[in-house]
Amino acid sequence: MGNCVGRFKVRPVTTRPARMTDVTSTQQMMIRIPQRHSEQGSTANVEGCQLDRHTLEHALALMAEYIHRRGQALTIVTLGGATNTLLLQNRHSTHDVDFFGAYLTKEQCILLGNAARYAERRSPTPMGADWFNNEFIIWLPINIHHQITHDAMAQYDIVFQRNGLKVIAAPWKFAFCCKLNRLSRSSHINRTNDISDAASYLHRHIQMNGGRAVHVGTVREWGRYYRGEIRAWYWTYREDADDKAIREIAAEYFRLYRNKGIVF
Repeated sequence: MGNCVGRFKVRPVTTRPARMTDVTSTQQMMIRIPQRHSEQGSTANVEGCQLDRHTLEHALALMAEYIHRRGQALTIVTLGGATNTLLLQNRHSTHDVDFFGAYLTKEQCILLGNAARYAERRSPTPMGADWFNNEFIIWLPINIHHQITHDAMAQYDIVFQRNGLKVIAAPWKFAFCCKLNRLSRSSHINRTNDISDAASYLHRHIQMNGGRAVHVGTVREWGRYYRGEIRAWYWTYREDADDKAIREIAAEYFRLYRNKGIVF
């Protein structure tokens, strides 16, 4: 299934006081999900496999059931295609669910991995072994992992919820900056979807923060902050490329919402 870009229905914003869990150094114990080992009954990753909203909700419900039966209740954070498909509903499908949570222990990560395999095997739709993974967060510095987990808990925008499993959205300004960084890389070619995604993440941020447009200086500060903390080859700062991408996002925001999202 292809992506759907354009006008879309946004669910009402629901906020509540953050229920914080102590954030420790558990990231040092985090393991990669899915774990890389051969196991009979687990399908190989399906190249280009696209998971629609019904498939994702069914799979996450199976995960919640698995976790609940073991007397656990876990909260995880997600970003990217899962938030677009399940919460914002401006995309028909995605190829995976990226998750993280600085408070997750090694045992909880293993439980999540087992629950994801349980869901994959029982899904009537091929999903691929990597449909639920934490590949993205493995490469982030511990302090940023803690910070965006803390910010996600404070933001508390629920993507999915059942007994046993709750999924909340990553901080919208962080999700926005991930797209801004991709757009600023000269080698990046999938601009149309990322520009639209960035506009939708900014819109959600604005909805949850008083409804006022964000000044371009603030947007630049977001980008500089994350790039300063995430010193990796894929997080590079080029002010001219950023400014070009910011203007493209601002134009797309106005096209989608008939209002300014970024003030210059």
